Amino acid sequence: MVIAYLFGVHRLYAMPILKKNFKINMTHLKKILFLIIFFISLGTAHAQKYASEFLSIGVGARALGMGGAYAAIANDGSAVYWNPAGLAQLQKREISFMHASRFNGLVHTNFLNFIYPDKNGNAFGISYFRMGIDDIPKSTKLDQFDRPIIEGYMQDVEQAFFLSLSRKVTSRFFFGGNIKAIR
Repeated sequence: MVIAYLFGVHRLYAMPILKKNFKINMTHLKKILFLIIFFISLGTAHAQKYASEFLSIGVGARALGMGGAYAAIANDGSAVYWNPAGLAQLQKREISFMHASRFNGLVHTNFLNFIYPDKNGNAFGISYFRMGIDDIPKSTKLDQFDRPIIEGYMQDVEQAFFLSLSRKVTSRFFFGGNIKAIR
């Protein structure tokens, strides 16, 4: 299992976010830097060339209808996938479902998520993404005419679980992140 993460920043308009008296505490900076390096090494430790390639498909009818150009305006439940910072714009709870069948019904993609925004400008999301091919014939033997003998069926399934958190920092600046468990 590979654990990945994504931090997103969603900004509506350009505006300064740091105050003039802003000071950096070196102890906190070292801790943050250590955590970033730790999570980067954790996510790439067992990664292969096409690891989690199934996540490049995308989710949400609106986002896919825009050709995936959705990160800047992600303001619905599919923001978990495109830009988790956009979740803080939601005013009420949201549940999203998606099913897509590709290649004449061979490949099935499913997405389910639940977003819970609170009154303080925070939003929490939990999501499940699955892509799979079912009923793949399994054969290891040939008959007398050199045709495969089907001994059973197998499947290839890729899954990802997302935990998302988003926070409204100002009226025009949002911060959000994901933790992904990929199987």
